[in-house]
Amino acid sequence: MMGDPVTSGPEVSSPSDRSGSGPGPDDVSMKRVLGIALICFGIVSLLWWRSGLELRGYGQSLAPGGVAATSEETPAPVADPVADRTMADGVALLYEHEDPEAAIEAFDAVLQRNPAHYGALYQRAKALDERRQLNRALDAWRRFEPEALAVSDMESLKYARERIGILDQWVTRLQATMNRALTLLYQESAPEAAIPLFVEVLTNWPTHYGALYQYAYALEEVDDVEGARRAWAMFLVQAHALQAKLDIAAANEALERLGSY
Repeated sequence: MMGDPVTSGPEVSSPSDRSGSGPGPDDVSMKRVLGIALICFGIVSLLWWRSGLELRGYGQSLAPGGVAATSEETPAPVADPVADRTMADGVALLYEHEDPEAAIEAFDAVLQRNPAHYGALYQRAKALDERRQLNRALDAWRRFEPEALAVSDMESLKYARERIGILDQWVTRLQATMNRALTLLYQESAPEAAIPLFVEVLTNWPTHYGALYQYAYALEEVDDVEGARRAWAMFLVQAHALQAKLDIAAANEALERLGSY
């Protein structure tokens, strides 16, 4: 904010006090402001260097690329300290603690309070991408894309469009692989041929719920007891996370059948 510094009381110095060669009140205040600014810049630079964070989305008024996402037509939103704290927690979880799953929950909480929170939209897409939840990441980047375009954040817009193109190709290819595996497993009764295809899907899309279920089933069909037991145990974890009662029951039955208890 530009303008003369505001003092806390009336000036008491005489004209002779201000006629010397030393700095006047305005010079001292300006030096103090510049000093504080340099200190703040140093702190931010140190954080950036040490953690490698993408310092994006800490404040609602900042676009992912550091561009102010406000204008005369779209004024800055009302401050929300809770959302700001949750946003900062999510960024720390994603980049410092490398826990995208927990970060996604934090960004979801921010978006529940403010569905248009620009930074949360960007960071949520990044976290889903990091977690390799391909379909959800693709949807998240598509949701973010028009927001970046609206504020002319060209750097983030370019990145979002690149990710949309890559993820769209991955999802299309892996879904085709999944369909072929299902055909082999159920229509051609060839579980041994289906298994490598399920592995291919899960290698590139480890959160694919259906692929993990079918993989466990196929392993059991070829009497790979140890492999099937591990796969069903992994599937059980995902089923609990989704609170899918029927799938939880199916996984438990399989594990009992395989003698895991």
